[in-house]
Amino acid sequence: MKLSYRAKELLLLIDRKTDRDFSSKTINRYYIPIADDGVWGAGDANCLRGLERKGLIERMPVGDYSYAITEEGRLIAQELG
Repeated sequence: MKLSYRAKELLLLIDRKTDRDFSSKTINRYYIPIADDGVWGAGDANCLRGLERKGLIERMPVGDYSYAITEEGRLIAQELG
């Protein structure tokens, strides 16, 4: 799957910040983008939407802008390192 450099960075960030048990499908912690992590602006918002469209991250029902990594996203993040 082709991802931009920034999309790869965001995917790795969300993977690090998400605490998810894939065996029980439980999410213990999700990620809310904040400027302290260097996430801000329309470009990053477009990257997040693109990752969501590709099924690598999912938006949580708890908040409009809270994300968790999906199983497919976790596999790609592990390949990226």
